Amino acid sequence: MATHVSCKRGDFSLNINLNLSADLNWLGIVGPSGAGKSTFMRCVAGLEKTASVNGFAEWSDTTSKRPVLVSAQTPLFPALTVMENLKLVARHNGLVQQDFLHIIEDFECQSLLNKSIGTLSGGEIQRVIIARAIMTTPSLLLLDESTSAMDTKLRARILAALQRYTEASCKVLWVSHDWRDIAQYCDEVAVVKQGRCIIQDRPAAAFAFAESAQSVDTSTGCILQGPVLESEAEFLVFAVGEHKVVTRAMETPAEHATLLVDPRQVLVARESLAPLQVGYVNRLPVVVEDITSDAAAGVQRLTLNCEGQQLHALLEAPAARQFGIKAGESVFAYFGAGTLS
Repeated sequence: MATHVSCKRGDFSLNINLNLSADLNWLGIVGPSGAGKSTFMRCVAGLEKTASVNGFAEWSDTTSKRPVLVSAQTPLFPALTVMENLKLVARHNGLVQQDFLHIIEDFECQSLLNKSIGTLSGGEIQRVIIARAIMTTPSLLLLDESTSAMDTKLRARILAALQRYTEASCKVLWVSHDWRDIAQYCDEVAVVKQGRCIIQDRPAAAFAFAESAQSVDTSTGCILQGPVLESEAEFLVFAVGEHKVVTRAMETPAEHATLLVDPRQVLVARESLAPLQVGYVNRLPVVVEDITSDAAAGVQRLTLNCEGQQLHALLEAPAARQFGIKAGESVFAYFGAGTLS
């Protein structure tokens, strides 16, 4: 389904086209600061009077409800406690007591109920605003950096709860700078640059394109994704083509796993070495697709391909000259399972 958003604010022009299929539930929105991500969300939320917005009501069935925006600018009533803020919304939306209590528990607001809004931390405010948004039973939820103040483990729990609550009847547009979260929770990603969508695709493909277009930090790395094959308490194994990759276990079980690989932590060798020899648990056979040099940084950047997925590796210039690696060469890439949350 084709959707379109356009808006002009001063010298800035927004003109974003997206293709939102019925089976697309979570769409990530990423891009550099100033690209127009928050403006886009405000337009979809109906907060920009001059904006033209088409197609979202059909995608998310918002004919009877307005989209719900959760952002840093989403207000709470400062004169009321957390409980009073939540009860106000629950009563207005006819939420039954049992559902009200479940939402409070699932979004970890129990310890906050008697607090005044002014005493809450950034992460606590975000939890309350998200819980309040869920109490409106939205059909389209707009998350604009809505978990940015939470630590890694708390954020994982809240996002997992959000997925459960939005699974059946709510579509989600989510602006975030965290590619690992985006890749784990989103079906597709739209990369926004200078008010335009330059690509909409599966997370790994969108990330690779965005990096090549310099729309993301090139030191971030690359995303590997695949179906989960084995799972233990702390680690799980997923497939990249016919090969296995080990990563840290996710907060909640999932059918697919994601690993964001730091190019500074990728070792390249012509020989197939045992993990104990290199200190990394993962080994993939790869083909060198491209080599670029950064004279200022004194490094060579290798683009590696394994079963259609990309990795990057950084080699210091003297080591790269001695190594003498060439594009088209088959080598092995070694890397870890990811940092502990």
